[in-house]
Amino acid sequence: MKHTWKQLRTLISSAAAASLLLVSLSACQSGQPAGSPSGGDSSKPSQAVTIKVSHTNAEGGGTDLAAKDFKAAVDAADASLDIQLYGNNQLGAERPVFESVLTGTVEMQIISTSVLATVIPEAYVMNVPFLFDDVTQFWEVVNTDAFYDVFSTSFEAKGLHFLGFMNCNDRAVANTVREIHTPEDMHGMKIRVLEGEVYTDLFTALGCNTSVVPITELYTSLSQGMVEGEDLGIAYLVPNKYVEVEKYYTDTNHTMQPLAAIVNLSVWNKLSADQQKALEDAVKAAGDGARDRYSSLLEEYYATAENDYGMVITHLTDEERQAFKDATADVSEKYANLNEGCRATYDVIQEIITGGK
Repeated sequence: MKHTWKQLRTLISSAAAASLLLVSLSACQSGQPAGSPSGGDSSKPSQAVTIKVSHTNAEGGGTDLAAKDFKAAVDAADASLDIQLYGNNQLGAERPVFESVLTGTVEMQIISTSVLATVIPEAYVMNVPFLFDDVTQFWEVVNTDAFYDVFSTSFEAKGLHFLGFMNCNDRAVANTVREIHTPEDMHGMKIRVLEGEVYTDLFTALGCNTSVVPITELYTSLSQGMVEGEDLGIAYLVPNKYVEVEKYYTDTNHTMQPLAAIVNLSVWNKLSADQQKALEDAVKAAGDGARDRYSSLLEEYYATAENDYGMVITHLTDEERQAFKDATADVSEKYANLNEGCRATYDVIQEIITGGK
């Protein structure tokens, strides 16, 4: 039987209405509104969820305080989320815990980008030498949508969700030997570096002899001359008493040390939209608190190191810092070009810093 176009439109409309009625009836029976997605939507009821959060920082450190701010914000926003903090390596060292987050055994971690980069290479870009002028500029960049959109792209394929950054310190050079004003002043110096090829490459480019020493052994290694210096910021040196064994400090700000908040993707996808928002907002609040706290404490740390411990503080001029930047330019290019994601992340950061000029 042939139908006119008008009759066909009537038949199609009737079929669509019947289909919609069936979907609505099904939704009523299941308790889920028609047309709603399967997870992370506002209509999905919030089930009680326990989230273990691991980090390496000792009690009272910057990341520990940020983690506590995070928990307080989540507690205030969503009672269905039970945030359990495990600091100071209580669940294990950073790398093994990271593997547990990948499998979902541990739900969430506040992790250094150098360890994160072993699975997410784009994270290496955050440690590129002299990419950021200071911590303030770092936060200005990472709090933009443009940065988040490009940096978070590869996480899901690895079974992770990137929530944001919880803390960031700048890294400088402290040592037991001499004042440092130029790259040549570092030639031959025995420097302890963080685990991660980028740090070894950086200090090798500055003419240093590098070694990876666990942070728990660093004080003794400095005291006994096994290493002559390391790259830690003043905010870490003072609370951890390295100022007792090191006399010289140079604020190279050669790289940042950001701490990223990551959660297992399966865990994330099971959360309701309200729970997801509570976590996202809490990470942002914790990061803002860490930024403000760090800024207010810097002068206090400098004064303590200089006045109480006699540390010689060297603030580089713009020209002196440029010499270090030039000496490590090849390292920057290497990690900016590890893959397309690294290049895209690096370019977006530069565009934000320069304002697109």
